[in-house]
Amino acid sequence: MPENDKDETYIRTCLVKLGDVNHTLFLKRYKCSNEDDEVLQQNPTLMVLNVPSYCEKKNVRQWFEDCGKILSIHAQNKPGNIVKPKNTSTYFPYTSSHGFQVFYVTFQSHEALSDALHKESVEIMECDHSNEIFHTGITKWCYDYVQSFPDREKLQAEIDRFMNAYDTKTVKEEEDERENDGIPDEEGWIKVTRRGNNPGLSRTELNDFKLKQKIKKRKKDQVTLHSYSYQIRESKRAKIVELRNKFEEDKVKIKAMKNARKFKPFG
Repeated sequence: MPENDKDETYIRTCLVKLGDVNHTLFLKRYKCSNEDDEVLQQNPTLMVLNVPSYCEKKNVRQWFEDCGKILSIHAQNKPGNIVKPKNTSTYFPYTSSHGFQVFYVTFQSHEALSDALHKESVEIMECDHSNEIFHTGITKWCYDYVQSFPDREKLQAEIDRFMNAYDTKTVKEEEDERENDGIPDEEGWIKVTRRGNNPGLSRTELNDFKLKQKIKKRKKDQVTLHSYSYQIRESKRAKIVELRNKFEEDKVKIKAMKNARKFKPFG
């Protein structure tokens, strides 16, 4: 650990030179968290903030590769914990960077990180090894638009690979469901699946639509006799009067049955 490690916790500035234009970067030592992987926890990482959108990983590597060996470079839109992409798709990326970016450069040694923090300026090469012009501004927008149209054969090949992997995963899940069908887990619960003797109803869009239509039809079939509150009150009063009349009739019947009863102790 270098002696000036305490000073490395502060934010430092570094100039990016692109011809006659200068841009200020902010450099800071990244403090790893428990959510980071082992590579980040075991190796020092530099956080580079305020990186322009026209800078890529190859430019960042070019800036700091003379300080020491670089293990990895990660880019994201906002500073914070490093969020690893869930997939590595070329045509369907998990995240895309817009505007200014934050780069995380992981070095192999603390000396390399210290040298990177003490850099005062870096320079962007206008031409790379293939002699292509470095695009900025509206030229970059036009270039990105043209590059946004993928190659059909490569795109179809990536889609086929994804679908094959998905089909393989689906077949494996179905086999596991058949093997574990009706077998209780550690707590004694039995998982209800779409297969077996009592398959559960899958919550798909089609099944939800059918259920809503069934409820709607059931409500439509129900005939509403009274629509207004005064009609409901009158129906309740009529029902009470009907019950009272029936009660009086039952009392008369019971009294007549008592009068007609004869006492015959000896048959």
